[in-house]
Amino acid sequence: MNTFHLFAAAFLVSTFSGCSDATGGKNVAHQVVLSSPLATEIYAAQNEWSVKLDRGWMGIDSIRVYDGDAAFASVSPAKGFFSVKNAYAHPGHYVPGTLRGEFVTPISVDLLRQTSPLGTANGISGAVRSAVFRFSSVASPFAAELAGNAMVIEGTASKDVETKTFRVEIAPDELTSTEATPTIAGATLEATDVQANGVITMVLVPGVWFSQMDFTTLENATAGGPPRVLTKAEPQRNALVRGIKSSTGYHFRYATN
Repeated sequence: MNTFHLFAAAFLVSTFSGCSDATGGKNVAHQVVLSSPLATEIYAAQNEWSVKLDRGWMGIDSIRVYDGDAAFASVSPAKGFFSVKNAYAHPGHYVPGTLRGEFVTPISVDLLRQTSPLGTANGISGAVRSAVFRFSSVASPFAAELAGNAMVIEGTASKDVETKTFRVEIAPDELTSTEATPTIAGATLEATDVQANGVITMVLVPGVWFSQMDFTTLENATAGGPPRVLTKAEPQRNALVRGIKSSTGYHFRYATN
């Protein structure tokens, strides 16, 4: 655990030992849920290619929520999740502020499941505006499918009558941030003043992940056989990794029970 997360853990331990924090906040507990649209949506890529997910898994180590502003501006999911052009945030631009809650039970999820309950986040009441989450490569129940990776994606890319299948295996060290950990820092949590137990939903925004991929030059990926495993040297894979590392690829919201 790095210095940043040691501080966060120490802060919460001291806070949760009493009924309130120094500012008068009270203890709260939230159910944490992952929402994935990947089972039903088709996403636009470069040069008129489109992408759909065939199989996929992701490991989550922890989720923490803060009162600091997100790394990039964001709007309601109904308006497309973000109000700026897809941006690849440098984590150093993000100042988290006060830690308001954390979920620290590693778990892995099937990305084709529309809703996956993750567990419980404990915290203190107060304003929330952003989230930080860390990937895991060893979490159950899909550790075998991840096989040491933080995320595995299998998909089909289509353009006119041409179809290509691909597989991308992303190791934790490819998703490192300035903390030297596989972390997404500064994702938007729709600003609200949390005063009661509720539900925190982590919504995936895969349109950001796939938007810069161009399958035009990808060879030996014809549909009908095993998906083509993309190597680290291939631009399609690099574009996907950049998208997955973007804080705009994830959106959080809070609701009371």
